[in-house]
Formats: sequence, structure tokens, C-alpha cells
Amino acid sequence: MGPRIKATPSMKRRLVVNREFVVRAAISLAAVALVHVCSWQELRSLVTRIVVDVSRLLGLEVARGGDTEFLSGATRIRVELRCTLIQAYALMAPLLWDRYRTLGWNLRLQLTVAVTLIAAACFRIVVSVAVFSAGIDWTIGHSVVCATMEFCAFLFVFARQPWDRDAGRARDCAKSVNAYAAVHL
Repeated sequence: MGPRIKATPSMKRRLVVNREFVVRAAISLAAVALVHVCSWQELRSLVTRIVVDVSRLLGLEVARGGDTEFLSGATRIRVELRCTLIQAYALMAPLLWDRYRTLGWNLRLQLTVAVTLIAAACFRIVVSVAVFSAGIDWTIGHSVVCATMEFCAFLFVFARQPWDRDAGRARDCAKSVNAYAAVHL
């Protein structure tokens, strides 16, 4: 057995909980709860229409089976609330709001994220249909694509971190130092 290494205080990482993040996270959870108050029928119908149209363009055998349903082969697939990624948006919106930016900037970001998530939701379902058409179980194909999309959304939010101005200043400082070093060293 090798020598034991004793952890010093500088080696231990402390979990620092940012109060602003906790407030935003609580608002995010409340927003998800509010999302479930509505059926989001129009959004689910829009996603279904787009998925069917794009799938047909790609040569996949799909048919509209109802306002929020489509058929892939003999299998009826229903577009549920989670399929629209509206829950992901409800979680992301409070975390992405940057109180140091203008209202217009924040609204443009929110609109961009919402439209991007709808497009991602449609892409995700089309990929799932293609995978299902290739003979892979729907649950496996859909779940893997879904988890990948949600992970990408998670990375987007945590790369921005508008709740942590110190992290933003640290990134800006690192960029300045790197730019200075590139010119002068």
C-alpha cells in the first residue's frame, strides 16, 4: 500500500450555492408546474404537422392519425407535452434571463430559444421515426435522442450562467489575458 495523502483545505472543493441561482431554479420549477396547467394542444398539433411533413419529405412512411397523433407503419404515435420540449423551455427561461441586459435583448433570446427548441423537438421526433423505421425499438430510439437534446439544452444554459456575474467577469478577464499574451508574449 502506498503512502496516504491527506487532503488540505486548498485541495477540497467547496460547493458554493449561488442564492440567485437557487431563486431562479425555484422559479423554473414553478414554471414547469404551470406548463402542466395547459394542454398545449396547438403546440402539440404544430409539432405533429411538422414531423409528418418532414418525415414524408425524407421518404419515411408516416400518416397523420389525428390532431396530435401520427402513424409510423402500423404503430400509432402520440405527440405528448414532453415531445414539444415546452418543459425544457420552462426550466431554461428563468435561468437564461440576464438582468444586466435590456428587456429587448432578453425577449429576443427567449424567442430564439423557444423557436430553436420547437425545431429541436421536431428534429428529435423525425430522427426517432427514422430509427424506428429502421427496426429499432421506439422507446430506445426516442429516449436516446430525447436525452441527447435535453443534455444539449442543459449545456447551453450552464455555459451562459447569467446568474453568476463573477463567472462572466472571470471569463472576460481570461479572454483579456489571453489576448494580451497573444500580442505581447
